[in-house]
Amino acid sequence: MLHIKRNFTALLLLAAILFPSLSFGQNDNEDLNMSYTVYSNNMYASGDEVAINIYAYYLKKGAEFNFKIYKIDDIEGFFSRQTSNYQIDVLSKDSLNLLGLCTEIESFNKRMKVEGDDDYYYSYETVTYKPKQKGAFVVRVGYKNKVAYTGFFVTDIGTITEASNNALLAYTVDRRSGEPLTDVDLNFFLGSKKIGTGKTMRGLFYKEITSGDRDYAAANNIAYPLIIGRKGDDIAVSDPYLYFGYGANMYSVYIYSNQPVYRPKSPVEFKGIIRRSNPGGFENYAERDITVKIKDSRGAEVYKQVLKTNSHGSFNGTYEIEDNAPLGQYFIYAELERGQQYTGSFYVEEYKKPEYKVGITLDKEQYLDGESIKGIVQADYYFGSPVQDAEVEYNVYKKTFYKPWWYFSEYRWWYEDYYSSLDENQQFNNSEFIFSGTGKLDKEGRFDFDYSIKEDFKSKYNYWWYWDSEGTYETDFVYIIQAKVTDKSRREISSTKTVYVTRSDFFMSS
Repeated sequence: MLHIKRNFTALLLLAAILFPSLSFGQNDNEDLNMSYTVYSNNMYASGDEVAINIYAYYLKKGAEFNFKIYKIDDIEGFFSRQTSNYQIDVLSKDSLNLLGLCTEIESFNKRMKVEGDDDYYYSYETVTYKPKQKGAFVVRVGYKNKVAYTGFFVTDIGTITEASNNALLAYTVDRRSGEPLTDVDLNFFLGSKKIGTGKTMRGLFYKEITSGDRDYAAANNIAYPLIIGRKGDDIAVSDPYLYFGYGANMYSVYIYSNQPVYRPKSPVEFKGIIRRSNPGGFENYAERDITVKIKDSRGAEVYKQVLKTNSHGSFNGTYEIEDNAPLGQYFIYAELERGQQYTGSFYVEEYKKPEYKVGITLDKEQYLDGESIKGIVQADYYFGSPVQDAEVEYNVYKKTFYKPWWYFSEYRWWYEDYYSSLDENQQFNNSEFIFSGTGKLDKEGRFDFDYSIKEDFKSKYNYWWYWDSEGTYETDFVYIIQAKVTDKSRREISSTKTVYVTRSDFFMSS
């Protein structure tokens, strides 16, 4: 059965794809920090007023912007040459200035209303424009030598699309009434290549996709088609989010191993089955060479062979896991023609009972700036003897200390115990590495270390919405001390300890 997906977005003009929500101005030497964003809704009916929104920051008072409206004359040429359907670009794939396919129809200036204080001025305004004709339009907003673009459609028709690997179905309607339209001229594109034309009958047109079209799409990494419709002055452009996986969905590939988890020094028996889609369903990918690779959990290639599929379109092979192979997830890659790649996976795991334990003790639980954290790393075998002459690596991390909601609760002891028992890796979330040292355990399995604190108690704002990305604020910190001990058998055991590094010995709240 063909896999088909439908798209009914906004009666499906090119929405925020060909005309994105955001375009950014670029800095010049005079206004180094000034920048602005321009965006608009993407589709308007005839007679509607277009709203062009502009947000500018670090803007000088009295700043004046120039707005130019271009009508796109060559619709097919403009959109089929876009470098990406996720943003509008006035430079084509071959660096052609696509404004040459447009005509400037209006230009005006707008002085912005600026608000803010001495450190930060900003402006947010909506500029309205009443189109006098239908079509597709580009808006160029300029300030000195900066420029940003957005755009919109003015049309009363829209196209709904369905697609599979083998066919396209376009349904064109009146956007106001929803009534299907006859005699709408449709043009079908893969990138800049036109693959067909047609006229709707009661709103519908069916376009078969040939194997040559699919091959072209796969070879040029084109994930979806472009459909442009015209009826008089009205324009409809298909939604590129429709499902049309020419390359990715030309084949159905299933790769698996005879078991999901293996121990080191074990054979992995793997197999793959490949089917190629065609207008009648699927066919076996028979008697074809494919390249099979296996990569370990560190990304190193540990297996590579060229295998041939049998008459049923399947292949198989064996990989022997080495005795000292890294543990974790391994990936099997099957590479078909034109570099298309499909994956399967398995795990290599091995349980080894820990032979020794590692602990960290510190001289106190809270420190001030200028003090030294003095600590002891102790490693002992479970049968009682100390781990002697083992390598020690100790690392210091820090992260902002904030007082959670339960900090003043009478059950604080329970929450502290719960969060301290989290997986060791979770303790390092949002932390910053600040120091690393090495040493050796003595005959008693002990290693002494100290770290001198030099802290300014400042942290950067890291919120995406905060206007001053370089701004800082004062805060206390939690320091995480991590110790890794590696014995002579190269077995590594680690442990962590957290302490508070604060601006004072106590704090007051009300």
